[in-house]
Amino acid sequence: MYNKPFKILMGIKLVLLLNFICCFFFAQAQRPDKMPTRTFYIVRHAEKDTGNNPGLLPSGLNRCGDLYRVLKNKKITGIYVTKYRRSQMTADSLSIYSHIPVIEYEADTSGNGLQEKITELGNRQKNILIIAH
Repeated sequence: MYNKPFKILMGIKLVLLLNFICCFFFAQAQRPDKMPTRTFYIVRHAEKDTGNNPGLLPSGLNRCGDLYRVLKNKKITGIYVTKYRRSQMTADSLSIYSHIPVIEYEADTSGNGLQEKITELGNRQKNILIIAH
């Protein structure tokens, strides 16, 4: 009753469906449940004042409070900042109120300084805040 092209098309669809199902279950079997999940929150420092290595403007200090309110329940376990005051001050609220030590990294265009610092601590940190430029 069915024509030959229709039967071939149905056969191809069945093979593709079975292939998809097998791939799905294979991928699930390969997923290591013991692998920790990491979440990175990357923000730019708050509004800075002028001058060499400036602090923050009042609007920047307000933004730091906003950052704290957004991240206070995110279970941040690591805060990474550069050596600049504006970066460190941006992290202050979350660091002080959540009792999280700040880790300073070398700001460079490659990101190697940050990667080295994160790698040093291994898998102890799951939710990480990075304040960059």
